[in-house]
Amino acid sequence: MSETKRFLEQILESLTERRLEVQTRDIIVKKLRDELGGKRYLLVLDDLWHVDLPVWDEFMDSLRGINTSRGNCILVTTRTKLVASTVAAVGPHMLEKLAKDHSWSIFKQRAFVDGEVPEEILSVENRIAEMCQGLPLAASVLGGLFRNKEKHEWWAILDGNHLVAGENSIKKILKLSYVIYHLHI
Repeated sequence: MSETKRFLEQILESLTERRLEVQTRDIIVKKLRDELGGKRYLLVLDDLWHVDLPVWDEFMDSLRGINTSRGNCILVTTRTKLVASTVAAVGPHMLEKLAKDHSWSIFKQRAFVDGEVPEEILSVENRIAEMCQGLPLAASVLGGLFRNKEKHEWWAILDGNHLVAGENSIKKILKLSYVIYHLHI
């Protein structure tokens, strides 16, 4: 199965919320055209690691043939500049790191679902935000570590050499995300 056909089939299955047994790319495109009609869409392609230019061009040509409505948008997220420059019709938008208060907010939401942050943790808010280094995933993972933990476990996480001490602390936090979320880092 060609990659373009597989991508289009995944989009169609997402739209229809059912598994389809479709034989050809042309049939998939027709069914997508029927589903989308004159509707506008936002397609999010999250965390692309590589792009084969001929496959990308074929995919984009297929999408153009599905719906000619104005206002359609494709959002691609990637960690590589090569992918960004290959797929971008306009210059890529590089995201900045989060401000400390935003990192703290993500941490807080993940760690304390009820919204009540213990005074002991408020006293180390800046330390926690600095540990996240402006990365939302780090704030989320660290917050997840704090969830449902006892106070003595918080301090073990914050002070423990095994987890977050040293200059590679953010890598140690993010390595946990591989286990927790099965993400590639």
